[in-house]
Amino acid sequence: MPCVMDFRMIPLDRNEAISQHIARLVEVVRASGLPYQTGPTVTVVEGSWQQLMELATRCFEENSKDSTHLLIELRIHWRKGRQGHLSGQDAPA
Repeated sequence: MPCVMDFRMIPLDRNEAISQHIARLVEVVRASGLPYQTGPTVTVVEGSWQQLMELATRCFEENSKDSTHLLIELRIHWRKGRQGHLSGQDAPA
């Protein structure tokens, strides 16, 4: 079941720049092996529902190691029988 998720997790209990937190999350996404793209405000990842939920959980666990207040936004786009959204090859599975 291919899906595309865009998400962001922002620590709200930090007064300093959050770039180090975002860099750690991008490393978690990269390590997942799933296709992804980073943008100015969100990261977009393609995978199965289960893969994306597991990735969101890993990102939450990483970010909550040193934060006590997070803004978490997830949006998921699902279309039956479609995959290749990020590669531009949106084709039947």
